[in-house]
Amino acid sequence: QELPFQLSNLVDEAVDLSKTSKLKCDLLKDLTTLESGKIASKSGANYKIDVESKNLKEAGSFTLRCNFTNEKGVNYQTSSNYLVKTELTISELMFDIVQSKKVPQVYRYQVKQGQTAQEQLEANQNSFIYIKFRASLAGKPSAQITFAGVRLTSQEARLKYATSLIEALYNRDTQQYEALIDIGDPEHVLPYNGVYNLEVVIGDELAQTTIKQSIAKVSLLFRKQAPNDPPTDATNQLPSEIQHNFPPERRKPSAILTLIFLVAIGVVFLIFLGVLGKLNLNFGRFPSDSGVALKMILFLACVFAILGLLVLFWIKFNLMQTLTYLSILILPTIILGNSALGSLSLIHISEPTRQAEISYAVFCLKKKK
Repeated sequence: QELPFQLSNLVDEAVDLSKTSKLKCDLLKDLTTLESGKIASKSGANYKIDVESKNLKEAGSFTLRCNFTNEKGVNYQTSSNYLVKTELTISELMFDIVQSKKVPQVYRYQVKQGQTAQEQLEANQNSFIYIKFRASLAGKPSAQITFAGVRLTSQEARLKYATSLIEALYNRDTQQYEALIDIGDPEHVLPYNGVYNLEVVIGDELAQTTIKQSIAKVSLLFRKQAPNDPPTDATNQLPSEIQHNFPPERRKPSAILTLIFLVAIGVVFLIFLGVLGKLNLNFGRFPSDSGVALKMILFLACVFAILGLLVLFWIKFNLMQTLTYLSILILPTIILGNSALGSLSLIHISEPTRQAEISYAVFCLKKKK
């Protein structure tokens, strides 16, 4: 490909290289030389240099650094910067409207680039709109898009935007951009009933064009609508931009680690049963005495619940959830365990210490006359 450029001095006058040595140039990207010693040629009032097309396929900033020597033998160096742009695309555009701020596990709606959902969605002052998507430059996923955001745009001519432009944040774990529109936020959403367009806006300095895509129509119905008609853009005082921070997703352990953890829990339970077996407990009373049986069953149920809670902590729960449920289980486990184990003890004040029957012999001594 041909890269045209001009040479000028400090006062912006064109430089004539007719009496100088050949102009030799190097093509660089990120301080790395891609081509060196290329000879520039005259092209009218400008100069041009031919470079290999493969070196300009990747988007980004390139530098053309040239050296020449004038008729007096003085060396000069000049450089020109070029910005190669590429195509910006979005994919896996998913969104959903929910009635809580909890991020949905599954998004019900999905569209492709350039498409709009056929179904009109409904929302009120208690609704939250979640949007996530991927962005790519030249077909490669990019985490450094200059800007990505969402907003609700009005279909009325007098008012363009019904919400602030809300920035979509990049999640490095899922490699997706995520955004949230809180319909009940009075500082960033105009409380006027109507049908609005849910619009995604992304742009980058390396992109040839900015993408503005309406992905769905949303009907807003506020319980208390603001008085008067919607304001014009001249009186719209919504902030231009807002950010919502998303909680990081909790990474799930691998299946192998989960299996090892479950085996460890099973070993702990077997040790627990072994300890019970060495306490000289009278398990013969377990099925016959209904009171003792009920206490033992409840105690073992609490033990199983605690072990299950540890498994859920490993797979799903966070630390605070685990401690909350553990505080509920620990007290009845101690009370029931103490009572059940006490009832199964072999030594009781109310019972003989010897379990077998005792035979007594009575001897009578008679005095001889």
